[in-house]
Amino acid sequence: MNKDRFSRILKSKGFYLSLLTGVLAIAAICFVCFNMNTDKNKKNGLTDLNGKSITQQTEKDQKKSDDKTTSKEPQDKTVVSDNTKKDTKDKTSKDTTKKSADNDGNVSEKALAEEQQESVAANSKAKKSTLSFDEDATLAWPVKGDIIIPYDIEHGVQFLTLGQYKCSDAIVISAKVGTKVKSAAKAKVVSIKKDEELGTMVTTDIGSGYQITYGQLKNVKVKVGETVKQGAVIGQVAKPTKYYVVEGSNLYFKVTEDNESVNPMYLLD
Repeated sequence: MNKDRFSRILKSKGFYLSLLTGVLAIAAICFVCFNMNTDKNKKNGLTDLNGKSITQQTEKDQKKSDDKTTSKEPQDKTVVSDNTKKDTKDKTSKDTTKKSADNDGNVSEKALAEEQQESVAANSKAKKSTLSFDEDATLAWPVKGDIIIPYDIEHGVQFLTLGQYKCSDAIVISAKVGTKVKSAAKAKVVSIKKDEELGTMVTTDIGSGYQITYGQLKNVKVKVGETVKQGAVIGQVAKPTKYYVVEGSNLYFKVTEDNESVNPMYLLD
């Protein structure tokens, strides 16, 4: 009986009408819901296939990009700052170097000017006290005595103490210990020194490139830079060094012209 009733219901028009009405109602509800979601997506942006909002994703990516840019800015500033410091340092270094060079130049120019002034003053002073010696003039004997070793630079002469022949660039005059040694010409004392072979030595400048050296001295009476007259006492004859023991006490007397030895006998009176 129930089956017959259900069969009649299915065959009735009212059933189909109710079913159609329900389907339409469900479709309408789905359509409304779909439109609501679409409006919401339009407000929030498009969605991709996974249902994620493209606009939201883009905003997120933009935010990340901004964050990266922000994080890089201090580094760029640092680089700029470092470069600025480096440029400033280089500029300062160049300025300092230039300043130093200028200072060095000024110092050098100043030193050169002072040196030139000193040179001019020295030359002026030298001109005032210039000594001259004419080779036609004669030298006075510094001591009186015999020539025990003559001048000879070509063949050589015998040195008794040494027991050998060798060249002699001076003359050796025999003289007693304590004998006064006199200047052979007006001269300026240029050096006083001691030598193992020749004892205490005094060298004088007599001008025109000539110099006289006196050796085997003691009790020297002159000073370097002092100008002495011809005949002024320079010192005394000392005991001979071990190189002249056999020859005995003596005066070593050497004359040079432009640092080349000459025979004193040609100049002595």
